[in-house]
Amino acid sequence: MSKPTNKPPVFHKPKWVKPLLLVTGLLVVLRLTGVIDIPKGWFVGAVVIEMALIVFEVTVFVVVIRYFYKQHRKSGRSKVEALTTAQFDELRSGGLPEKTAGPLEKAMLFEMNLYKMVYLFLRSLIRQNKPGLYYYLAISFGIAWISWIGGYLVFNVPPSNPRFILILLPGSLAPALAAIIVRKWVTREGFEDVGLRINRSAWRYYLLGWLWPLIGVGFILAALALLQSIHLLNLYPVIPTELSLSLPLVIVIQMLVAIPSAIMLLGEELGWRGYLQKQLYPHNRLKAYATTGLIWGVWHYPLIFIGYEPYDNPYLGMVVFTLFAVTFSIFLGWLYQTSKSIWVPSLAHSSSNIVGASILILLFEGQSNWFLWVSLLSCMPLALLSLYLITNRKLNEI
Repeated sequence: MSKPTNKPPVFHKPKWVKPLLLVTGLLVVLRLTGVIDIPKGWFVGAVVIEMALIVFEVTVFVVVIRYFYKQHRKSGRSKVEALTTAQFDELRSGGLPEKTAGPLEKAMLFEMNLYKMVYLFLRSLIRQNKPGLYYYLAISFGIAWISWIGGYLVFNVPPSNPRFILILLPGSLAPALAAIIVRKWVTREGFEDVGLRINRSAWRYYLLGWLWPLIGVGFILAALALLQSIHLLNLYPVIPTELSLSLPLVIVIQMLVAIPSAIMLLGEELGWRGYLQKQLYPHNRLKAYATTGLIWGVWHYPLIFIGYEPYDNPYLGMVVFTLFAVTFSIFLGWLYQTSKSIWVPSLAHSSSNIVGASILILLFEGQSNWFLWVSLLSCMPLALLSLYLITNRKLNEI
């Protein structure tokens, strides 16, 4: 009978992991920095190559994370010295107090939890046992991406042309159409929980969503002033001469236009907030809101490559826009949760697009990388608000 060892088996990292990660990481860096730039003259090839690269990079990172997590779970060993069997079992079961854990135990616990968190998140998203969810994603992505990419290629209308709205419109309504089809004919769950009625008692949330773009623009201008004072950013708001006196009136008119325009934004909110976030992680609202924002951001990617979202570098634009979508989704999800009316996030979304975006375009359009910096700064007040909602447990309130 063999004598039991007091150490778990050694974890040997295979030779293919490091080169694969290096190649993939280098590819990501080269694309983000613009060293690798696909000619925009042949849009079909550019879209195909971009989507193939994104799928490749995501697949590599998912496979590597999955491999490392499974190996760590089997061997219980980090890249440093192995623990004894008793220490490892106690650590893995969560029974080792933090005060008595040494540097090795703490490092190993952090590494295992990091792999576990990322891997289980990806696995839980893929293994959602909800047929309606997959139908919804297929319809909303299929209609939007086909109409945007196909319409751009067939009609060759640039985003600056007013006729581009005809290409944009079918995709903008795709989430609502997908939610209606799934609720009516796939899951047959109906529309009682959507909140289609205007909840008058939630007037303060309507007001917050309506006025939020003004708060966001004010924060952006204050942050820019701070960054300019310490010479970190060369971006300045410039009011057009012809609007120098009438800008307040223009803002008021845009605020009023945003109210009826909420009907159009219902085309997105009925799907993203009214259906998708209800299907994802029903017992973890923060994760549901953030994951909805992540999917929502990816849904916009063709518009970034087409040029509708005017990022100078579309790869950096993908990263920043996804971050904005996640933080904005937490805010919209909280508004929907507390008001119990789909019209509140629709109004906030409408006001953000019409009021916030229009003011920022008037002030900064034409400057180098203006949209990238403005998008990044727009995430900051949303992130602070999200942090407030999380720390004060506002996401748990019904």
